[in-house]
This record gives sequence, structure tokens and C-alpha cells, in this order.
Amino acid sequence: MYVVCEVGETRIKYFLPCIPFNMCMRETKKKKIQVNLTALSTFPLEPLAAGVVSPTATVLPDVHTKLDESNIFQAASKDETNPLCSFGKIYVAAAKEFNEEQLSGQGIKADVFSNMVKSKTKLAEKVAIQYEKALRWMLPQATCDVVTLCSLHKVLTEGGLTPEGTSGVLRKVKVKAGSTHFPPPELVPGSLQQFCDVLTSTVVSHMTERAPQKAAWAMFWLLAIHPFKDGNGRMARILMNWVLSQCNVPFVCYVCASPEQREAYISASKAGHDPYLGGIHVMVAVVGAALARGFREVTRLAGQKHQTHTDSSAATVVSRWRQDSRDNGTCVVCLDDRPNMATLCCGTLAHIECMRSALLLPGSRCPHCREVLPAPPPPPAPPAPPRARDVRASLATIAAALGLPDHLGVERTEESSEDTDETTTEQADEGEETMEGEAEGNDDDETTEEQPVNERRRPREESSTTDSTESVPVPQRRRVISSDSTTEETDNEDANGDSVDNNGGDNDSTTESNEHDAEEYADDGKCRGGCANNKRAQGCSKNMCGACCRRRGGHCPRH
Repeated sequence: MYVVCEVGETRIKYFLPCIPFNMCMRETKKKKIQVNLTALSTFPLEPLAAGVVSPTATVLPDVHTKLDESNIFQAASKDETNPLCSFGKIYVAAAKEFNEEQLSGQGIKADVFSNMVKSKTKLAEKVAIQYEKALRWMLPQATCDVVTLCSLHKVLTEGGLTPEGTSGVLRKVKVKAGSTHFPPPELVPGSLQQFCDVLTSTVVSHMTERAPQKAAWAMFWLLAIHPFKDGNGRMARILMNWVLSQCNVPFVCYVCASPEQREAYISASKAGHDPYLGGIHVMVAVVGAALARGFREVTRLAGQKHQTHTDSSAATVVSRWRQDSRDNGTCVVCLDDRPNMATLCCGTLAHIECMRSALLLPGSRCPHCREVLPAPPPPPAPPAPPRARDVRASLATIAAALGLPDHLGVERTEESSEDTDETTTEQADEGEETMEGEAEGNDDDETTEEQPVNERRRPREESSTTDSTESVPVPQRRRVISSDSTTEETDNEDANGDSVDNNGGDNDSTTESNEHDAEEYADDGKCRGGCANNKRAQGCSKNMCGACCRRRGGHCPRH
């Protein structure tokens, strides 16, 4: 977007970026601007000059829509029969919250600090405090006249912010700002009185023009008159917000909240005196951009509050429904009281156990709406333990990725072979001991009648005698150990019930060996099989624990 300025026979295009208006004012800065008050009483605004593109074309339509919505919501909030009453109240509350933030938050400080250097921070803070006081004082005023403006200037500059004797008093000296020269002091009282008359009688009550045009007109012409020696810019922006409040805008807005916005504001105040730069319509665009920012923030806050209100209302309804269903509902399956669940498809009440039984059936459906219910997922299978070969392969892959030598597989193989050799050796030793024990048993069997092998290898029972050992006829031959370390063997009965005597020479040698062992280990209670930590078992013929005796093999009456 651009505006066209005719300088003599040359047409110059001035580029106007989107809001904020960072306009190129080279021609305006070069030449002297003498403010002319002849068009002060002209309202509505004069149309744009021929060939000048409207700077408000992309701003005002949206602002006008937001203004209409704001008026509708504010009216609906006061009418309980209006269906928009609920949201209207939320919108009004959001607008009040945003307005309070603008009045007491960073908005005022930003509007003031954008025109202050860092070395005057303390002064800027004091100016911001008085700016807030003056703004709060002016907004409730019902009318605007010269006395009101002088009182407003006094509140704005009290506390030593202006030279003594100039606070609330019209200027009596010539003033200028940059290349802009304002009217002489003798024209100020009459011009200010004319300004107040047009403002209250025509501008505020005009039905055709909207809020941006009215506020821009008031701000522009108060700046043009420059009635006071200092503080005219702040006075003009306060008056802009007063006009907006008279047009039912529910919040205050700032047009100098950043250096870019202040530059656009100054450019608009200069362009207003040149019709070929857009005239006062550029200031309208600046005010419209500030209103658009404010309405956008109010709409966002109202949306958040409405969502919060909707969520809380929905939560309350759901909580009441749950309590009523728990107290007065019945299960759709068993028709008993106090159901403890509801389906998502239609909200049918049921017991968890009843619904669980229904879900286990193939092709189960909702008992109420007959919608197919998903089958419960099967329980997850436990993870399989990793095998040693898989672990070795994973470690080998990691070693290869890191560039390390893979000795794990070879070492594990050698260790496995060594373990296998040791196990084989132990098994061979046990086998030899077992064969020796069986050989001793065969020597004992030479004096007895020939018996089946399975009967000769059956376990033997113990029996104790005092003076002599008597053989107890049992269906197998066994060795009996007496209390005086004598051992006798009994034979199986034959088919006719007769017993056979087995007291031979080999048996005597075995008895002598047992007596020798008993005398040797009579005072020691530890195992003699190699594990010195275990105690020997009572009644073991080898004086060993159970583990060593079974590992060595052979016949033992205990094991």
C-alpha cells in the first residue's frame, strides 16, 4: 500500500507498510510544516485526495465488526432472556480484566518509556504514575470543555513534572516540535474552545462515523492546537481513550507502546497536515490498529473464560449424573441396584462383573444399544529369558561395533570344555567307587544262594541288639548294625520259608573295617568325605554326610 504526493509536476509514491505505519516521511521532515486550523470544525472527515490509496482499507472493516460484536455482547449481558446472555457476561468480564491490566500494567509504562531515554528512568516512572492517575480521572467525565482539559493537565503534570506556574495553564509562548510549528499562543484559547464545542456537539454524538474516526479526530486536532507548554502528547492520547469510552469501547488502548508504534504515531500526526499523504485518515489507521490489537486480546481472554466455564459446567453435570446413577440406577444385566460403570456407546449402567461376563462371550454386544463391544485384549505373554548363545552373539556384535577383539566366545568355549572335563572326571570317579562297592557286595553274595539282581540291590534296614544280633526274616537280604559295631547279614527266605546263614569270612573283614573306622573317628563329628564344614550323618558306615556318601556310591545302611 502506498500514498501518492504531488510536488510540483512530480508524483512521489510513499510506501506504507502494514500496521504499524512505519512511513517514509523524508519530504515532510525536510520542509517546514505550519499547522493550519481552518479545517478544525470539519467533521465528518474530509475525503481522501485524488489518487491517494486509503490507509484504513485493511484495518477498519475488521475493527468495525469487532465493535458491533462488542456492542451486542454488552447489551446481551444485561438481558437474561437473551440466549447470548451467558457469553455476554463472560465477554464483559474479560474486557474489564483486560482494561484493568492496561490501566495498571505495562501498557502505561510502555506508552511513556517509548519516548524516554534510559538515563531518565526515574523520571519516566514518575510520569507513568501521573499518567495513570490522569487517565483514571478523565474516563468517568461526562463532558469535555476547556476547564476539564486544564484540570486534566494539572493532574497529569503535578509533582514537578512541568515548570512552576505552567501546570493546568494554557501556554503563552510559541512552541514547535521538530520541523512542525504550532499556532501562536494568542490563537490557543479560541481554538481550544472551538475544539471542545465541535467535540461535544458533533463528534461524540455523530451517528455515521465510527469510534476510530472520532478518536483520531480528537487526538489529531488537540495535537495541532498544542494548548499547553508540555504534556500535549499524553493529553491527546488520554482524550482519545475518553472518546473511545464514549463510543462504548470497553477498554483503553495505547498507540505508542513500542518505538515502532511511536514512529507511526508521529508520522501520522505530520501526514495529517498534507492531504496528499493521506491527511487525518493515516491517524485513523493508527487508532484502528490499536483497537484491533485490543479486541484481539479481549476475544482471546473471553474464549479462555468461556472454555473454563464450559468445562466446569460439564464437570458439574457429569458429577451429578454419576451420583444419581450410583444411588438410583440399576444394572442393565442383572437389574440390581448400585451399578459401578457405564458404557461409552450409550451410557448404559452396569456392574463391572456383569459386563466382564458379557465381554468374554464371542461377538458380544451392548445389552442396551446392541453395538458390538470390543473384546478385552489377551494378557501379555511373559518375556522369554535370553539364552546364553543369544547373549554371546549380542556381546560379540557390540564388541565388533566398538572395534574390540572378540575373545568372549573362545574363552567361554574353553571354560565350558574344562567344566565338561571336570564333570566327566568326577563321574568316572563315582563310577569306580560304585563298581568297588558292588564288587564287595558280590563277595558277600558268594556264600549265599543265588538271587535276582534287583533283590540284591534293595536298601537295607537297621536293627540294634544288645548281646547278639538276630536276623529278622524279610523279603530281602540286608546288613544289620548293632550297638557294639558288629554287623550281620540276613538272607531272604526261600520259597519254603527257611532262612539261610550268611556269616562268612568276607563279612568278618567288613566288620573289622567298620570297627576300625568307628574307633578312628569316635571323637570327631565332621564329615570325612572332603567337605569339612558339614557334620557326618549318624549311622553312616563311611562317616560322611549324605551328599558325600551318595556321591561316593557303594552300600550304606543310612543312605
